[in-house]
Amino acid sequence: MKKSKHNSRTEQSRGSSRAKKKPGARVESNRAGQSENHVASFFHYLPGFAWMKDLEGRYVYANSALQDLKACRDGCIGKTDAELWPRDIAEAYRANDQKVIAERKPLEILEPYLVNGERHFLLVSKFPIFDKAGAVTMVGGSSIDITVQAKSEERLREYERAVEGVEEMIAVVDRDYRYLVANEAFLTHRAMKREQVVGRFVWEVLEEDVFEPIVKPRLDEAFAGKVVRYEMQRRYPIIGVRELLVSYFPIEGSHGVDRVACILQDITDRKQTSEALLEAERQYRDIFERAGEGIFQSTPDGRYIAANPALARMHGFDSPEELIRERTDISRDAYVDPARREEFKRLLETHGAVRGFEFELSRKDRSRISASYAMIWETSGITKALPRILRKESKLRFEARPLPVSRAS
Repeated sequence: MKKSKHNSRTEQSRGSSRAKKKPGARVESNRAGQSENHVASFFHYLPGFAWMKDLEGRYVYANSALQDLKACRDGCIGKTDAELWPRDIAEAYRANDQKVIAERKPLEILEPYLVNGERHFLLVSKFPIFDKAGAVTMVGGSSIDITVQAKSEERLREYERAVEGVEEMIAVVDRDYRYLVANEAFLTHRAMKREQVVGRFVWEVLEEDVFEPIVKPRLDEAFAGKVVRYEMQRRYPIIGVRELLVSYFPIEGSHGVDRVACILQDITDRKQTSEALLEAERQYRDIFERAGEGIFQSTPDGRYIAANPALARMHGFDSPEELIRERTDISRDAYVDPARREEFKRLLETHGAVRGFEFELSRKDRSRISASYAMIWETSGITKALPRILRKESKLRFEARPLPVSRAS
């Protein structure tokens, strides 16, 4: 049967239409192929691991980084984790995969793996892969090794546990001057909550005029590996102005010093006590220097180690320094009768203190005066005494009474 011209034109039109569609289909196909190549290339060169598994847990894709692992070098495609990893690791992987499948949503979690037999940690992102009908057909995932960070975090937790109960204020700061740890004492003194300190920069917690000129230069010294100590004054919201002893200790990480432990001790009371002691010592020194009675300290073997001006005058010397330098043996140089010195030592050893002990004192010019110890005691082997010249009760001025010269026994 003959075809009509109309039918002939229709067929030609259809043929022409099919011919026109083919180049477009090839373009779409090429684009899809290029897209798949781009995705494959992207996953191939990821610095971390990337993979896809079917619902039975068999690997259907693994990027080059994953395949380079010792556990996967003999091939992992078509295998399950149970065939590649120790039992505890494989079970953890499978449990997390099944959770993604059951809940139909992504999961971010830490998972372990082995590198040369050593356990490392991965930050893993797992996600379900759906077909066109919306059914989960595979589990995809990617991960990066965060072992260094995880160990650092664990060390930080250890620091927190170690310092939480101590009374000193303790904080740990990283190289960005950001607080990583702050113990309870640190927070209490500042009347702040942990979230107001941890994770924030030091200059956000301290005043800017404290951080830049005082804290930052010393933190930089600590980051350079030096232990730093200094004192500063700080006003706190509740307890007011306090004196602090601040110590910075460098903490070594895998690439050198990456954190600094900051220990702040409240030394206000100690400083006040120290200042009070200094004032008491100043007053004692003033009394010591101005006293009309002779005051001295000596060793058990008879050497002066301290003497006041009054004692020097009793001995006929111009200064305590001259007395100490010239009289190196009290028994021989100061006592007319050395036996009295031995008697004095015996009494001191027996009673620990001696009062009213009288003896004859030999002066620099070999003249003699009567003297007595008003008080004497012994502390850590050092003899301390308040000797005085014997004088008439009616006379208040200093008086040395010469005695006849006799040969010392």
